[in-house]
Amino acid sequence: MKKIGLISLALVLALGALGVAYAAWTDQVTIEGTVETGKLELTVKKYSGTWAYKNLDTSEVIVHTGWANGLDPIDGPTGNLKLTGYAVAMPGEEPDEIVVEYEGLYPGIDWKVDWLLHYEGTVPAKLWHTHPVWSGPDASAFEAITYSIPGQDPDRIGYLYGEVWWSDADGGKGQNIGVSSDPAECEFTGLQVHYCDHILMQFTLGLYQHSYSQGLEASFTSTINAIQWNKYTPPGDPPEEPPEECYWEGETAMSAGHNYPKHPWFMYTPYDGEEKTVDLLAGSDLIKVGEVTFSDPVDGWVTITIDLLPDARFDPDSDLKISVKGYTNEDDAKAQGNFPFCTWPYKGEIPDWTMTSYSFDVPAKSASGAPYLFYALHADVEREICP
Repeated sequence: MKKIGLISLALVLALGALGVAYAAWTDQVTIEGTVETGKLELTVKKYSGTWAYKNLDTSEVIVHTGWANGLDPIDGPTGNLKLTGYAVAMPGEEPDEIVVEYEGLYPGIDWKVDWLLHYEGTVPAKLWHTHPVWSGPDASAFEAITYSIPGQDPDRIGYLYGEVWWSDADGGKGQNIGVSSDPAECEFTGLQVHYCDHILMQFTLGLYQHSYSQGLEASFTSTINAIQWNKYTPPGDPPEEPPEECYWEGETAMSAGHNYPKHPWFMYTPYDGEEKTVDLLAGSDLIKVGEVTFSDPVDGWVTITIDLLPDARFDPDSDLKISVKGYTNEDDAKAQGNFPFCTWPYKGEIPDWTMTSYSFDVPAKSASGAPYLFYALHADVEREICP
């Protein structure tokens, strides 16, 4: 009987062990993901300069200002000419470097150089331009005229100031952003830019008819900087104190509708050929800042009207353009991967940022004749924030 009892106990122990093994059955769900961070990227697309020539046949002075290819003008003047002086901007040895070369300057000419900046970053940014730092034997003379305009101080050697405009891919001058005649009041400081924005910067140097303006030599360095546009506090710095007064904060706004799969808070609006009104929503929190009305088609055009709420306004630091894109089917909208609003084909150009209501027309059909069934509308706005 003892042996039987021992055997029975052994079976119990074995079955117990077997049960523990089967209690470890498992299943799993695998999570796979990708992470893509945004980027800041500011590039220079075009350069320009000013060239002065003497016509050897007529002794006439010819001044040409235009786009440059290295030291040479593109589509410059022709004839029996001798180059007597120039100011030109060109690419440097490094990708993010601009070189400005002045040679043989003399009074009576505004020596202008331009560079066309293109913001290709995916993150909205703010730009600012640092004060030029001069070096060389006559640095103090040029430092004294930096940010001065013609006639401001005629006893100095001359004047040197900058101007900034919203631009396009061809370098055309749009809305003037500011004249840097006073570094403390330069409106270029803190300029908000978005993906695909173009900014044209111009420096103008002129000399007065003084004997001490001759034979000068100096060099300068300066930088154009970009930082992500939202309130940024470097690690270790104390957080900013909230403002005590109301202030305006910039946002990207779009007409309400379906979310783009590749950018969940950007939207496109269904349109069935009849008048409809939807909300204008701003930022990732989709805050209502106004309404957008799409009219019935009239003679092949749809009138879009934006009406802003009292606590919203068009962003005065933007290019004041409304960008619209039409889709003839939803698959094309869902496939939209990036959002270069400046390349969207239909534009409304707001004449005055203080307007609270603005209307413009867009085609009701595509070039192929198919009706647009969806519209995406983008606008840069600001919301009034009151703590």
